[in-house]
Amino acid sequence: MGINTTTPATTLDVVADATNTSKPDALLVPRLTRAQLTAKDAVYIAAQNGALAFVTTIDGTASTKTANVTAVGFYYYDSPSTTWKPLGGGASVDTSIYAGDGVLAGPRTVNQSNNNLTFTTGTGQFIVNGTSNLKGAQYTNIRVEPNANFSVQPGDYMIHYTGAGGTVTLPAAATEQGRELCFYAETATLNTGALGNGANAQPGYGTCIISNGTIWITKSAL
Repeated sequence: MGINTTTPATTLDVVADATNTSKPDALLVPRLTRAQLTAKDAVYIAAQNGALAFVTTIDGTASTKTANVTAVGFYYYDSPSTTWKPLGGGASVDTSIYAGDGVLAGPRTVNQSNNNLTFTTGTGQFIVNGTSNLKGAQYTNIRVEPNANFSVQPGDYMIHYTGAGGTVTLPAAATEQGRELCFYAETATLNTGALGNGANAQPGYGTCIISNGTIWITKSAL
């Protein structure tokens, strides 16, 4: 069948009326919202394989068939998988790990570019089910501190205190969650201000403290 032509080259051949500038030339397929398309789930079976639709709005709750309908755009019905699949027009399948599980096709590298990468787990756990390899710890500085009172510096991990007795000023616990600091007092007591037994480093002894995101506490108190 031909539209604007008497010699159709295919089953349906639509030829543009290019000289008529007052009329748009295009082909409009059925336009529905996601909710409307989902409501028609039952009528899309094997006979509708290849059907084309344009989703205008992402509304309602997706079904198994419309699970891939995540953006406005063209979709075609794929009967073997019983799902609508995107066909350009901005439509895409969300393959991020936020939406589901995934498998890496090869090694991947994240360049943090001097920016922190933070996982806020809530009540969930960070689980490595297999071999892990952590390198390049941020806090690796080991230094000697002779001043009676001093402040922890960025990168500090272990501080050998040789002062005459005093107090260390710790960074805010809220911004250092998970950070560990260790102190060894050579000849005089160093007050860390942390909570828990052994918070102060006594002469000839050391202590380690850690931030829980709210306060600094001794590791022995964990």
